[in-house]
Amino acid sequence: MTNRRDVQRRLLDEFILDAIKDQKPEDQLYIAALLDAKRYDVISEFDLDEDGQPDPHALWYRINLHQADGSRVGLVRVHYTRLAITDEEAEIELLATLAQHGIGIPDDLSELDES
Repeated sequence: MTNRRDVQRRLLDEFILDAIKDQKPEDQLYIAALLDAKRYDVISEFDLDEDGQPDPHALWYRINLHQADGSRVGLVRVHYTRLAITDEEAEIELLATLAQHGIGIPDDLSELDES
């Protein structure tokens, strides 16, 4: 039985392959080499709603390639619904992303409930 994460990763891989195919032939091998060398990031990002707050229904996954000069360039951006990610999973991703940036975490960690 295939788990959800495997399905989601396979779908993301299909978008990555399509993005590579859209590149010039001389760039395709370079991009493939970066991916094989794991010189990329998968970044979750959210669009903001009209109040300037992150919208969990506007979750995107962006693949950034790490180039030799240290810069990063975007390869593809995919909406979560195209990756079989549920709305509930998108909301969890939003909370995790905000926490990575220190948003939503109390200043005094003793406020966290141990339950």
